[in-house]
Amino acid sequence: MDLSMKGLTQYGLILIFIGSFITILASGQSQSPNSHPKADPPDANPQYFPTGAFDIDLDPSFRFPTERWYAKHLRAMSEPSLFASSSDETLQVYRFLWLRTFDRPVAIRLTIGVDGTGTVVTKMLNGHGGYAPGTIVVDRSMKENTARVQQFFKLLADARFWSMKTEQNPGGDDGAQWIVEGLKNGQYHIVDRWSPEQEGDAYRRLCLYLLELGGVHEKDIY
Repeated sequence: MDLSMKGLTQYGLILIFIGSFITILASGQSQSPNSHPKADPPDANPQYFPTGAFDIDLDPSFRFPTERWYAKHLRAMSEPSLFASSSDETLQVYRFLWLRTFDRPVAIRLTIGVDGTGTVVTKMLNGHGGYAPGTIVVDRSMKENTARVQQFFKLLADARFWSMKTEQNPGGDDGAQWIVEGLKNGQYHIVDRWSPEQEGDAYRRLCLYLLELGGVHEKDIY
């Protein structure tokens, strides 16, 4: 092989390498779990969240329709809208929506009875929290005694749930959204945190307890 042919071959290999790198990069960006398409159905019929609930101060160029993302999973679970139920002042109910990027979406809903007992509904989809929801693979309901419900209320108080801000700092990549909604005396509140990792974090303990009540024992907790 002469020197000119060798140079052309090396140049061609470099072009192939650059083209492959650009393709991989573009593919990764198009599939990023935080690039939720605006094609997701609007948060309507029912409306799951108050308008503007997720208005953390972000650069608008990075904003994505959070309420559509979360509502998409709740809709796939056939879950009721707690926000839409706020007109019923007799209803007290809490729900933990756990959206892990690469794992199955989970929702635990705890409804408090007038006698202080609780009803726990657990739902799980076979999709991924950061991508398509999939379909329901777990749908079960169980009763909880007053002692277990009182332990939940203690954890709720420890976390100061009703005074927590809906959002803090924006999340990161490949983590999980830990979303808790509450409805009591006609008052609706929602808290959204990204992958709380501190073992002593009161909000994390609250969420993990709801998983326990729902009989969810997942290996990947993040």
